[in-house]
Amino acid sequence: MPLIVTSAGGVVYRAGPDGPLILMIADRQGRWSFPKGMVDSGEEPPEAAQREVQEETGVEGEVLSLLGETHYFFRQGGQLVSKKVYFYLIRAVSRAITPQLSEVADARWFPAEEALRRSAFPANTELLRKAIQAIEAEPEAPST
Repeated sequence: MPLIVTSAGGVVYRAGPDGPLILMIADRQGRWSFPKGMVDSGEEPPEAAQREVQEETGVEGEVLSLLGETHYFFRQGGQLVSKKVYFYLIRAVSRAITPQLSEVADARWFPAEEALRRSAFPANTELLRKAIQAIEAEPEAPST
């Protein structure tokens, strides 16, 4: 029987000079992805996503909507783990990045097209495409 864990994270964006900028993190292997982490006991996934984004990147954000979820299995110390990750579309309310170097190797804002090119995992790339469509459909928000 696998151990079941739940995480939450976000595709965070802000207005840029030539379109939306997407916040991405790099892991120790240099793979670019999105901030995410475990949902704490008593915490709802949207709250966890907001908290994890702020902890890993220093960026504060407002959760707008659920983008989707990913599900995968991995082994940890011989134990099979079933992990579900909820990803939310999050509008940044701050822009300064302070990477939590104990958790991530780097964090940066990228133009949407570059974020698509750098996305290391196919499931995340699909979430990013969905996020970009939702961002483009958003009414013009104040620039952050």
